[in-house]
Amino acid sequence: MLDKVRDKTESLVRKAADSDDPVLIESPPASGKTWNAVQLAANTEHKVTYLAGRVDLYEQAKTIAREDASLTVETIPSPHRDCPTFQGENDGDTDRVHQLYQKGIRARDIHFEGWDRVYTPCQTPDQKCPYIAGLDRLRTDTGYEDMDINDVDLLVGNHQHAYRESYLEDRVVIFDEFNPDPFVQRYPSEDTTSQVRDAPSEVISEFLETVENFPFDDLTDIIEARGADDPSVKEAIEWFEQYDANASAGKEIMAPSTRQYDASHTSAPLLTLGLLIAERIGPGIELADDNEVWENTGVDTGTRCLRDRNTNQMLVLSPPPLDTASQVIGMDALPTKKLWETVFNTEFELKQVLERKELDRYLREGLGFQLIQLADGMNHYSGGSISQKDDARFYAVRLIEDEKFPIITRKKALERYRNQAWFKRCVKPRNRIDAEISLSKEKTHAGQHYATVLSSNVFQAENLGVVSGSPYPNDDIIRRWAGLCGESTQAIRTNGTLDGFEGFGEQVYRHFTHHQVFQAILRFGRDLPPDKEGDVRVYINTQATPRWLTSINDLDVKKRKSDPKRVLVLEELIRAKRDKNSLNQQTVGTLRERLAQISESGTPRDGISEVSEKHIRNTLESEEFAKVIDAERNAGAGGADLYEWNGEEYLHQNPYVEEVDTLLAQESSAYFLRLNR
Repeated sequence: MLDKVRDKTESLVRKAADSDDPVLIESPPASGKTWNAVQLAANTEHKVTYLAGRVDLYEQAKTIAREDASLTVETIPSPHRDCPTFQGENDGDTDRVHQLYQKGIRARDIHFEGWDRVYTPCQTPDQKCPYIAGLDRLRTDTGYEDMDINDVDLLVGNHQHAYRESYLEDRVVIFDEFNPDPFVQRYPSEDTTSQVRDAPSEVISEFLETVENFPFDDLTDIIEARGADDPSVKEAIEWFEQYDANASAGKEIMAPSTRQYDASHTSAPLLTLGLLIAERIGPGIELADDNEVWENTGVDTGTRCLRDRNTNQMLVLSPPPLDTASQVIGMDALPTKKLWETVFNTEFELKQVLERKELDRYLREGLGFQLIQLADGMNHYSGGSISQKDDARFYAVRLIEDEKFPIITRKKALERYRNQAWFKRCVKPRNRIDAEISLSKEKTHAGQHYATVLSSNVFQAENLGVVSGSPYPNDDIIRRWAGLCGESTQAIRTNGTLDGFEGFGEQVYRHFTHHQVFQAILRFGRDLPPDKEGDVRVYINTQATPRWLTSINDLDVKKRKSDPKRVLVLEELIRAKRDKNSLNQQTVGTLRERLAQISESGTPRDGISEVSEKHIRNTLESEEFAKVIDAERNAGAGGADLYEWNGEEYLHQNPYVEEVDTLLAQESSAYFLRLNR
């Protein structure tokens, strides 16, 4: 099945490249997205720009390309990867460089600001910064080393490089996975370590204090004037039509600096104009997306400026200029079409490699996945909260599999996990993972959070893994993304429990939760050695999985306190089997006597002084234990039924927790037992 999926992906990519309209290909993980991008450049007349969200995908593309010596490949430079000052590798003003960059100054322009403004020793009159040299190498007007970008068969970069038209012009542009972050600026920034003052109220107030002849002096006046049909609104729009509201105008008007209390920003004019023309589209959400106003004020059409009235946060969506590309192809495992079309300001024709109802079979037959569900709820784990059941669940996985595992979860949950006793006992050390994990050096175990796993190959050679918790962001983010798409939504809750969202918000909700869980599952087992192929086991600790993912086996891991009487019955039946001085076979009555003797000794176990015959019988007769308890009918004294333990193969010794020395694990349930008195 895997070969058929890859063949279908290749066919769709080839057809899409020759199509007249942008195409969005729904292609599952391991279907060969990167390989097809390279092959399109190698085996057709098309020039290709391949944009991915991770550096390891760059390297993967270049490795594939090396197989064809005639293929010309260039990697688009990035200041964070190629500039020594940005990376803090010299004595330059690294902090100031990053502050100016966050204020909207282009990385190239920062290098030419002058050392009196920002010290960039990587760029001198005699020697170019490696980043600047890389940019010049790909310019069409420099003739740098007789290199012409139009002769490059394959350009490899990240999504943000789509803003530079020369990287797109007359080329097939392939976006690998949905990565909206480069195209959506948030005010204030989500970077909590940033020293930049970029709260909308501060940025707009700084703008109002800076400009002259503008009809408003105060942010509150703008908000009040919008609903009062105030002629000053029209006057303000005319002001922007004269001076523009784009980033270039913002740089000239505001002259952003790195002074401590300076809130100037290149986006100040746009945020002010967006606030001025925004209209309510739903509870707490306002959106400005008037292309006529944008065009008259120098702003790119397709721009969307959103304000969250509940938090006073603002978002600016700036789609890349895709019109110059010969064709645009999006490739995504589980695309939400409207999100793609909003971010890129274009309509896509959707093509599927597989229908979603077939993805379950693809996992089983194509990739050899076995999925085991541990959770009894969504486990959204917001704010770093974790379930009290997690330690038992992960110990159970460790004991059942008899090996440690890598884990994917939420960022704050991962931080909490690292302080738990089970973490080092259960999670695989980093040095056993044959790949680079983007964690700081002191964090020595193989844990990743959801934000880092999209298209990641770090765990591709691991046939065992755990995905824990839902990556659900929060209600506000769902509302904002629905709002950027021009839709209103609200959360639906029953007794405080989130059931979903109204309207299009439900698709956004599932995109950020269920689909990301699916993506995380597929990070494992994609490149296994021959002895492990077709044997991938992923334990899932959240119910946030797509509806069509049906072949999931439930494993209910129980702590002793969840059903202590049942545990006591099982323990005593096992002890009877192992005790040379006891009969292997027990009746309900003899088991009750054994349990009563323990209570009479003055040490009632788990606070339980008595277990009734009814409870004992229900436990022994439970279908749950049919494989481990043999029953011989009417064979005991007085026609009593005899019961005998016969499940040693399902017992796993637990050396980690003294209080529970054994795990009884069957297909659908697991119990922690204490067999050593």
